[in-house]
Amino acid sequence: MSSLLAYPDPESFTPKKSSSKLRLSSGAALGVPSSPQKIVSCSSLLEGEAKSPVIGSPHKSNPLEKEILKGKAKTHHLFLRYMSTVPKYVLGIKLQIPSFDPSSGVFFEGPDERGLGDSLTSPPYPTVAALSISTYPHLPGAARREGNPICDRYSIHVTTSASLLLLADGCGWGEKARDAAMASLKSFLGYVEPRIVKAKDVHRAAELLLKGFAVGHGGVLGHTHTPGEIVICPDCTKCGSTTLIAGLLVPLEQHPEEHSKTKWGFICCSLGDCKVFAISRRRVTDVTYGSRSGLRDVTDCGGRLGPQPDTGIPDLRNLQVYFHPCDEDDMLLMVSDGVHDNFDPEYLGKTPEECYVRGGKWACPEGVAAKELYMSRYIEDVIASIADPKPSTIVDAIVKHCKKVTKPSRKWMKQNKGRLPVDYSRFPGKMDHTSCICIQIPKKST
Repeated sequence: MSSLLAYPDPESFTPKKSSSKLRLSSGAALGVPSSPQKIVSCSSLLEGEAKSPVIGSPHKSNPLEKEILKGKAKTHHLFLRYMSTVPKYVLGIKLQIPSFDPSSGVFFEGPDERGLGDSLTSPPYPTVAALSISTYPHLPGAARREGNPICDRYSIHVTTSASLLLLADGCGWGEKARDAAMASLKSFLGYVEPRIVKAKDVHRAAELLLKGFAVGHGGVLGHTHTPGEIVICPDCTKCGSTTLIAGLLVPLEQHPEEHSKTKWGFICCSLGDCKVFAISRRRVTDVTYGSRSGLRDVTDCGGRLGPQPDTGIPDLRNLQVYFHPCDEDDMLLMVSDGVHDNFDPEYLGKTPEECYVRGGKWACPEGVAAKELYMSRYIEDVIASIADPKPSTIVDAIVKHCKKVTKPSRKWMKQNKGRLPVDYSRFPGKMDHTSCICIQIPKKST
């Protein structure tokens, strides 16, 4: 088989061949495009009018900033304008959520309040697992590890009728960043969970998630409000900011003429640089494909909840909503940038030319596509090395990979003073707060 991309082994960093070819996902049988697509939920679609995709618009400056500052823009309307489009029939796919009791099912979150995050969370529910760790070093003589507390936070609620996955990555270090992540999740859950059962189609579910983001922003600022109004922070120094990704796994209503086995759909809203990958028959697809396109700085997360220093409003540049059809026994992998950056060819010391990118720039569309494919294929090989791939073993293997890749950086920092040299050939990967969630799609009761 021919090699699509060659990437270095994290231990030796000598080229290793990866053989893989793209396959159509189960969405083709539904009439859904095989790759994950972005959803527009703007007022024009609410009125039944289709719009063409607005390529690159999420990464431009906020055109509604004046309206927001004047108090004229409603939060959910603002958010809804920041989507790209998919065919209307995706928005109209019906959902079957007979019930969603916030007090039922399995609910867990992490890491602990101290932000230590050193143990795998896998409750008495074998189809879900999560882990948050830090890959920063514990320097000699220091009271605690660099970067503590861990500023990633996750919440997972699994029921027989639907599941909700949340991951927030507080921006920067310290308690303000951690508290921003915690507050966004708490506010989001409080608004969205009681309303999940009312989501009758993909469109309504996407809109619910977007409104949850609006409430989550208010939570970061310490406000409780409905998503019908924007909250502007008068003092941006008092609170932190956070990225947020939220995914709703829901059963789909089967059309009488539909013979596909696809019974589940994953509706995902993302702001920032966390990602979701779908695993189907050990093939990996980036559900959040293109979430970082147009960003020229690898340290730029692309967007965040919480106040921007100059305006006090959230940074919404790369806010997107995605839909991905899922089959029973597929798995979903939700990760922070502390995970996927350690599968990124740029962070692993690869050049664009080595990944067959013409023009020699990672930021160009071809470079972004090469990165996304590279990451997916690399994750595939990690999963292929697992004897018994299931959520707990996949999470464990992914996190161990991140530790292994960043080991040279920790070793250098323990032996030297000053900043780590920016040389990805010698010090590959990126030390960070590192979070990974994996859930297996259940069998739908008939």
